[in-house]
Amino acid sequence: MKKVISYILAGGVAALLVLSCGKSAVETTYSKQDTKIESYITAQKNAGVADTVYYNHGVARMVIKEGSGDKLGSKGLVKMNYAMYDFSNGSISNSTLVTTNDEELAAGANWTLSEGTSYEPVVIDLSDDSTLEGLRYGLKGAQKGEECVILFSGKHGYGKQKVGTIPANAALAFHINILDIEN
Repeated sequence: MKKVISYILAGGVAALLVLSCGKSAVETTYSKQDTKIESYITAQKNAGVADTVYYNHGVARMVIKEGSGDKLGSKGLVKMNYAMYDFSNGSISNSTLVTTNDEELAAGANWTLSEGTSYEPVVIDLSDDSTLEGLRYGLKGAQKGEECVILFSGKHGYGKQKVGTIPANAALAFHINILDIEN
């Protein structure tokens, strides 16, 4: 009986070690993604693309063009055009573009519409738990007319889920033009 308990305990310890190693690897991935995000922001600031960066719970919003008026609250609605990029390699380009509702951006990336699709602004409710955590944190405080890039690690994105062409634990970047807000 003691041997069986010893094996069970040893198996449990081994399972804990495997889980611990797995969690550690994911945390290392997120840490590397955060480093790439900071490098990208620094390069953009040095190039004069953006002066202002806001941070909220590990999510960065780099303002390219200032907006005006009320600031978006944590329970507000935002109407916007966007482009979403897989930021896992640390860059934003046509080759990392995943989806967009911005017709000009789509044309620049040589995208064509599939049947039944149109380029219409979307409205996001920041109080909706189904909205990506990175967008909820990143959009808070944004203003009407603002153009920004929101960057976050996989921790605030889809996590361990693979979604379409987006790999599990992928860092994401959203280029956003805010058309309107409502608190």
